Amino acid sequence: MPGSCVIIIGRVGSEDGRGTLRTIKDEINVSSKHDIIFNLIFVFMANCLSVINCVQSSPIIVNNKSIKGYKSMRNSTENQSITKWMVTIRIHAWKKYCFSLLLNSRIMMNKLLYLVGVAICLVSCHSTVYKQLDKVEAILGSKPDSALKVLYAIDVGDLHTPRLQARHALLTSIALDKNYIDIADDSIISRAVNYYSQKGSREEKVKAWYYQGLVQKNAGDYTASVVSLEMAEIEAWDINDYHMLGLIYRNKSDIFRITNNNEAAIECIKKSIDAFNSNGESVYALYAKYTLAVYYLNNKELQQSHSLIRELLQTSDMNDLLRTQLNLCLARVFVEEGDSLEKAVSIFRQTPRRLFHIIDYGLYAIALHDTGQKDSSRYWIEKGYKSFDNREMTATLEYLQSSIAFKDKHYQQAYQLIDSALQVQDSLTRVLLQQSLSNAQRDYYRAQMYLQEGRVKRQRIGIIYGSCIFTLALIVLLLIVRHKKQKADSIIKEQMAQLSVARNNTIQASAYLVGALVKEKMVRLYHLSEDYYLEEDPKKKDIALSQFKQALREMRNDNSFFEGLEADLNRYCNGIMTKLTTQVPQIKGGNRRLISLLFAGLPIEWIQVLGFKNSIGSLKTTRSRLRDTIKTAHPEDEKLFLEMLETKRGSHNKISG
Repeated sequence: MPGSCVIIIGRVGSEDGRGTLRTIKDEINVSSKHDIIFNLIFVFMANCLSVINCVQSSPIIVNNKSIKGYKSMRNSTENQSITKWMVTIRIHAWKKYCFSLLLNSRIMMNKLLYLVGVAICLVSCHSTVYKQLDKVEAILGSKPDSALKVLYAIDVGDLHTPRLQARHALLTSIALDKNYIDIADDSIISRAVNYYSQKGSREEKVKAWYYQGLVQKNAGDYTASVVSLEMAEIEAWDINDYHMLGLIYRNKSDIFRITNNNEAAIECIKKSIDAFNSNGESVYALYAKYTLAVYYLNNKELQQSHSLIRELLQTSDMNDLLRTQLNLCLARVFVEEGDSLEKAVSIFRQTPRRLFHIIDYGLYAIALHDTGQKDSSRYWIEKGYKSFDNREMTATLEYLQSSIAFKDKHYQQAYQLIDSALQVQDSLTRVLLQQSLSNAQRDYYRAQMYLQEGRVKRQRIGIIYGSCIFTLALIVLLLIVRHKKQKADSIIKEQMAQLSVARNNTIQASAYLVGALVKEKMVRLYHLSEDYYLEEDPKKKDIALSQFKQALREMRNDNSFFEGLEADLNRYCNGIMTKLTTQVPQIKGGNRRLISLLFAGLPIEWIQVLGFKNSIGSLKTTRSRLRDTIKTAHPEDEKLFLEMLETKRGSHNKISG
């Protein structure tokens, strides 16, 4: 039936049902292939969840028939090692079950697995692009055509980050240059320059600026090209990249040659030679020296060009193409010098025509004319006109042909050729004037660039100095605040100490007042002692003594006396007895009464009269022991308690007597 699904699931293993869960047979009859795929995915997810959580759950049953089928199958295969569970599930029922699984406690695991899968896909795509770009870098030197194909095969949409886009743009520009494909549109290389000029390494900056300079040179924007090449030159010097320095100077010399600035071209090509030699690249240095020989020839420095070509031809490790080009340059020198024309003709004759420049056709014709081969001379002049249709190049050939016509005394023809060449020369002069203006603009832009860089550097230095000054000021401020705080804390501590001393003094004064009240209560003892000392009758003296002892005994055993004393001490001495009880609970009973008398400031002799100890010495020993007890307990008011224990000797000597 469409819309139903029969699935047989079995566990392979022991009798208790543990083991590997696997599908024995799937019989699915649904309406479409999409439903089949969708349903199988959800069944697979449900089975995986059961296996992962090691849940030994009952089979998925949605009706009574399935339960009966399961029981009968269980009974028939009870002694077998494989227990088969047949489950009849309607699609919507087990879909709902699977969704409920996703919504229970396992949902976090499934989300995590999903996110991990998505992350793996993204990383794999990202890593694939990186691998392709790494492959391009690996084969760029040996197989530039293959590298360009790989770059073209990369989907631009896979370049998710600006760094990938910049790297792709730079590698594409390099591959185009190595495949001798000159482009004048800087839309590709500008992405690399915009990124690497801000965030790239020095090597990346060098390459980005250099290849932007090449594109600008191809577009004829020589001013911008020189500026870009000089930016690359600055970065290359910082990392001592002599290979790139050689390429930079070589291209700058080519720009100066195009703009007829031969002196600057010679200076730059010499720097290129030095850079290649410093990097040990002899082949590059040989080609640069060949270019220098050509520049000497263009600047009519024939002797330097001749000697340099002779020197280069003696080099053994040179390919045939470079040797042929050097011989062709030597033939030009022979014709310009008017010497060794036969050798020049021989060299021109052996040189492939694909290496000929427009000047070679003219010089070859002059050499043939001067050696008496006038017909061949005219042939090569016509050959030159047919090979080049550029007006500026044909003007060069017209100028060379005019010298032949002048030698043949065809003055009118020579005049016409020179006049035609001069018209082109006038246009070239205008180009040179425009180029001079461009050079002035280049110098202006370069100066503006240096000024901007200077401003940026000054701003950075100012920010650094400002940050340092601000930091120092902040440190000084913090030190001042800390000093003031410490000073304030010391003042507060000093005031607190003074307050503590004043409080203790106040408490002691209050205690002495309490002691005075106690002494007033002992006036009766004082009068009895006076009766004892003033009475002369022995019997009355004995009676006075017995009355004194009786009054002393009553005072010593009077609890209300000591309770009143403690109450007075608490009332007038800031609760000192309560603090003692709380902070030093070890002091109890008679010791507590003794301390109350000591706190009240009674002289130790008076306390001895009250009968607390037999002698003053033993009383002092007891006081020392109480002092040690207080020190051991480390109470909060330890200092106050110890000061209160130090009593002064009284002045009522008659009682003590």
